[in-house]
Formats: sequence, C-alpha cells, structure tokens
Amino acid sequence: MAVLVTLLAVVPGLVVVLVAGLLRSRAEILRALHDLGGDLDPAAGSTTAGAAPERSS
Repeated sequence: MAVLVTLLAVVPGLVVVLVAGLLRSRAEILRALHDLGGDLDPAAGSTTAGAAPERSS
C-alpha cells in the first residue's frame, strides 16, 4: 500500500515537470521564430522575411 501511495505522489509530479519542460521549450522556439521575423498570423496579409512567396498557377 505504501508503494502505491508513493507512486501516486511521484508520477503526477514527474508529469508536471515534463509538461513544464515542453512548454518552456516551445516558448523558446516561438521566441526565436519571432526574432527571425516569422509571423504565425495568417490574417497579417504580408509576407515575412524568409517566407516563400505564393505561387500562381
């Protein structure tokens, strides 16, 4: 019974640490893209530096 209680305390804590790490990693990636001029808003309407222009067929 003590092992089960210990596991129920450790596993959620480990999940919280992993999720926090993933969120931090994603934030750093998005910050780097923003610094490079990348824009994730499709409604912006203008092309950003490094983005390929749209092809017309």
